[in-house]
Amino acid sequence: MGDRISDILYVTEASGAKILSETRQQELRAATTLVKHFTHLLPRSPNPESALLHFRHFISQLMERPSWPEELATLERPRVLDALARLLGVSDFLWEDFLRMQYDNLFPVVSDVDALVGAKSQQQLRDEMGVSIRAAHGFYSKRNVLNAFKDRAMFRIDMRHIQGVIKDFDQFSTELSDLAEVVVQAAYDLCWRELEPRYGHPILTNGKPCSLSVCALGKLGGREIGFASDIELIFVYDGNGQSNGLEKISAPEFYERFVQCFVNTIQAKREGVFEVDLQLRPYGNDGSMAVMLRAFKSYFALDGPAWDYERQALLRLRPIAGDAALGDRLMNLRDEYIHNAGASFDVAAMRAMRERQRRHL
Repeated sequence: MGDRISDILYVTEASGAKILSETRQQELRAATTLVKHFTHLLPRSPNPESALLHFRHFISQLMERPSWPEELATLERPRVLDALARLLGVSDFLWEDFLRMQYDNLFPVVSDVDALVGAKSQQQLRDEMGVSIRAAHGFYSKRNVLNAFKDRAMFRIDMRHIQGVIKDFDQFSTELSDLAEVVVQAAYDLCWRELEPRYGHPILTNGKPCSLSVCALGKLGGREIGFASDIELIFVYDGNGQSNGLEKISAPEFYERFVQCFVNTIQAKREGVFEVDLQLRPYGNDGSMAVMLRAFKSYFALDGPAWDYERQALLRLRPIAGDAALGDRLMNLRDEYIHNAGASFDVAAMRAMRERQRRHL
């Protein structure tokens, strides 16, 4: 009537039959209400077309949750729907790698957008994770709790960035790097408690403790983690010796088992996203997972077999877990190898390597 046009739509089951079930009718009314409100907000989305497609998946998942009527009431709030339009309209990369795989984390985030306002410090993250881990029993349960906490915390940081709460990318990287360091320390503690009852502590041949330092490299070393960054680490221990537990094994064998336990503890949802990467250790995948200090020195020394670009990668070496004194020694060695006045750099070899990387990628 007047300048308005009205359409009547008849909605049926997929078979063409009338929708008679009260539950199905409730779902239809809910979906209609959400669609009506959501489409008004599409112009605010970074990519309205993608947001609409992702919204369909979102609604399907919503209807499968047992408490969806209550969650629907929350989603009908304008601020929440506005946040949802922004989230679902991000790039397909983020949708595939984060949002689509994390519905359990997505629902509480979009229903409480005010909770995204404040950043969490390392100490806050450590305290929250510690409470969750202590409440679990057994190594595997604690490992699951650690990874679930990691995923929730990472998702929250991603959402803070997507929603525009984090406006500076440096702040985004800092928050992700803080989380990575907390996760590394928690995994370190968990694996140590798993191995210690059986093997005890590694002891050097001179009777002193054989300590371990976990050092960050790459983007984590530079505190520059992004959406799809892995966790590049190197594990360096003092020297040869033997463990002092009920089952005695050599220090190299102990730390090889320790690193294997560590790698299996931090579980990535997608390859390359918070995945532990040890390829920057001496000899890469062909070398030991844990590196003896003597081997570290001989490999990275100026007359050692390391390529110039491998030695250059030590610029970002930064101890983040384990023995602090050994970490300090490693940083001194880093400075000696990189900033030595007698050091040279093969620019042509570096350019050739970069060209091979470019072609590979």
